[in-house]
Amino acid sequence: MTTTDGPGPFKEVVKVKMTQPGGWMIYPKEIGKDGIKHPLFIFGPGGGTNPMTYETDGMHWDRYGSYGFVIYVIPRSTGDGAAMKSGLDWLIKQNDDMSSPLYQKLDTTKVAAAGHSMGSVTTFDFMPDERVTTTIHISGGSFDMMGPNNLKNDTMFLCGPDRNGDVAFPQCETDFMVTKVPTFYTNIQGSDHLTSGRKGWPAIIAWLLWHLADQEDQWKKEFLEPTGQFRMGMYKSQVKNW
Repeated sequence: MTTTDGPGPFKEVVKVKMTQPGGWMIYPKEIGKDGIKHPLFIFGPGGGTNPMTYETDGMHWDRYGSYGFVIYVIPRSTGDGAAMKSGLDWLIKQNDDMSSPLYQKLDTTKVAAAGHSMGSVTTFDFMPDERVTTTIHISGGSFDMMGPNNLKNDTMFLCGPDRNGDVAFPQCETDFMVTKVPTFYTNIQGSDHLTSGRKGWPAIIAWLLWHLADQEDQWKKEFLEPTGQFRMGMYKSQVKNW
């Protein structure tokens, strides 16, 4: 596979729209096929929105599930990471619950936490959590430049450009400036605060495949080398601390 600009190998996904913790769960219909263990992706929606907002506005939950990720979307983001922790705790319990379709089918050592806007701030607050492998922050910088201090592992900042009215652009810039962990930061040209994640989802999936699915050899260079596919075209990118 040389591109993530399309669906992955799992053609159908299952969506459970009200789980016990209150959020949404999305997973491949053929979960566990050929003995695969699926990594986890915890997501926080923007302030005042919910999982359905992202379903109808093009977050491509089906696409993420098609690449083999098991996704939990928290009901709403408030800046408090407790909901993300509850969602991850619940998913891990499903892996040990014989009555769950996820039973013994999850790789609980591979976890990404991500969020858009207030969901990004919520992700900062969720950190540090030793179970989390990587974080992704979509058009949602910290208000006081302190959020990045919580990060312990590789992170990705994905925002719209200032000229297109991404209200989080200044925070994205300052967070990148102060972040001490290995960081990939990109401004998606032609996007804004609401559409950066929708237009940048191929990069997000490739990042997840690198960090969660043992595909480092294939995808790492696409982020870090100057000629990588996420360093050119609509991706105006910077890297640091690698």
